[in-house]
Amino acid sequence: CGLASTVAGGVYFWQSKQAAEATEGATDAANGGAEPPAPSAEPSPAPEPAELAAATDTGAAQGKGKAKAKAKAEAKAAKAEAKAAKAEAKAAKAEAKAKEKPAPKPEPKPKPEPKPKPAPAPKPAPGPAPAASSAGFPAAVKFTVTGSADAAKVTCGDGQVATFTGTRRFEFTEVTSCRIDTDEGRAAITVRQGGAVNCTASAAGLACKGP
Repeated sequence: CGLASTVAGGVYFWQSKQAAEATEGATDAANGGAEPPAPSAEPSPAPEPAELAAATDTGAAQGKGKAKAKAKAEAKAAKAEAKAAKAEAKAAKAEAKAKEKPAPKPEPKPKPEPKPKPAPAPKPAPGPAPAASSAGFPAAVKFTVTGSADAAKVTCGDGQVATFTGTRRFEFTEVTSCRIDTDEGRAAITVRQGGAVNCTASAAGLACKGP
């Protein structure tokens, strides 16, 4: 009789002590009392379940460590790739900004043209000469210019013109208007009779009195 046991997928058979001794005696008789062969080495005992569990835990721990290291390396690579992409985007933005054309400068506003000064109003034309009167004509009139004037110019309506210093005598046949010009100013008189026209030149201008 014997016992059979299943351990870790294998079948092992153990004979009882009595069966083993009977088998050994029969073998000795057949061999004529010769020494029986040395018993074969017993098979190695199957590993205990605790050892199997320990080996399984070790393998699982190693696999878990490898997976964790791999995930860490992948995360590091992804982070480096994201950083490189960010730097590339920043460089592209800087390049695009450098290529942008500067905004055009506003054109200067045109300066307003100066307003033209109004032309001076024309002086009214001298009125008609008073009607000639035969009384007192022909008449002699002496023009005298004193003061700071170097010379005087007398221009009369009857065509007489003269430039002189000091005194000058004129003859008139009718009432006539005359203009006296000096560097200091201008004056006008109307000759209505014979006599004298006295003019005084100064820094304030020219003043004349006639007959």
